[in-house]
Amino acid sequence: MNSINALIKRQAPEHSLEQVFYLDEAIYRHDLENIFMSDWLYVCHDSQVARAGDCYTWEVADESVIVARDEELKLHAFANVCRHRGSRICEAGQSSHKRLVCPYHAWTYGLNGQLLNARQMDESFDKSASGLKKLYLEEFCGLIFISFSENPPSFALLREELSEPLKVFDIKNTKVAHHEVHPTHANWKLVLENFNECYHCGPAHKEFSASHSLMLEKDRQRVFDELIAKRAPAAGISAEPVGIMQIDEKTKANAPYYYDRYALFKGYLTGSEDGQPVAPLLGEVSGYDGGASNVQLGNLTYLLIYADHVVLYRFTPRSVNLTDAELIWFVRSDADLENDVDIERMIWLWNVTTIADKDIIERNQKGVQSRYYRPGPYAPMETYTINFIKWYLNTFSK
Repeated sequence: MNSINALIKRQAPEHSLEQVFYLDEAIYRHDLENIFMSDWLYVCHDSQVARAGDCYTWEVADESVIVARDEELKLHAFANVCRHRGSRICEAGQSSHKRLVCPYHAWTYGLNGQLLNARQMDESFDKSASGLKKLYLEEFCGLIFISFSENPPSFALLREELSEPLKVFDIKNTKVAHHEVHPTHANWKLVLENFNECYHCGPAHKEFSASHSLMLEKDRQRVFDELIAKRAPAAGISAEPVGIMQIDEKTKANAPYYYDRYALFKGYLTGSEDGQPVAPLLGEVSGYDGGASNVQLGNLTYLLIYADHVVLYRFTPRSVNLTDAELIWFVRSDADLENDVDIERMIWLWNVTTIADKDIIERNQKGVQSRYYRPGPYAPMETYTINFIKWYLNTFSK
């Protein structure tokens, strides 16, 4: 690890990483332990565990977590590991149970994680000491996050500062309308670097660039002022940016967060195939402002919020050179998915864009593997990627 620290010290400012950071198995394991096991990770939406007995099981790296709602409607998060001999208890995805029963030897747990029955164990066995391992859980705007850390970053500042700008969208009272997974054969950092910049949007994403002003290298503020500076507040939507990036001693005790709204080009009301409405307006939104909000929740979960739907991005590493890029679309909870929502038009843009990104990132991975790869300079337009790399190196060397 001393050699890695030496690489970090000689890292050129505002350049991509040395090759080893994208290819080395030991660094990948270090990333899992010090980032993914230490951060807040999105698991599911409140609507997916709405009733007593509802459970949602999700996997990342070698770990699996169960989120369960007990008889008193309280949410709990547990490691999906039986306290007898370690078997997984629940399969991935949604399920419903009165009790959590291990399929191996039938040890039985309550929905609060307490061990209720351990077959044929003698009277000296203390069931109270063998409940499921509890994990930290936070619910924010109906989005359920867990952390495997014994000392996760504070969620308080994120909650305090994002509650107001997100209130109008009422994300808690939404539901999943569609879910896609795009396995991408690349290191997770290349996936996140690509996601965090729009320097590539003009040449690589003609569909996105036709409608979203984020692709502009200049005049983005002018377009914002002309198109939505007044329309967003009139629709009840905040257009003021707020947030912190977790890159220094002052901020690293808090989960990072960010909110900003930017303009869609004239004639586009939402992020659909043709820019026209695809679902009922969210929450208390009173009209289409022709904008979209970028939201960061922790280091690894992102939202794109239009007036009538939400797109959530989750990036899950599966190996040193394989990462799942997941997209989850939400609409208001009382929307009829057959009659009120045009799912095909709603998902078109971000499916097309993510498929194109998959090709771009996999080409990037192949190039990074070359003996001729050297770290290159980021462009001024790649600000968020520069911040991401700063945060990564700071986290790696802490």
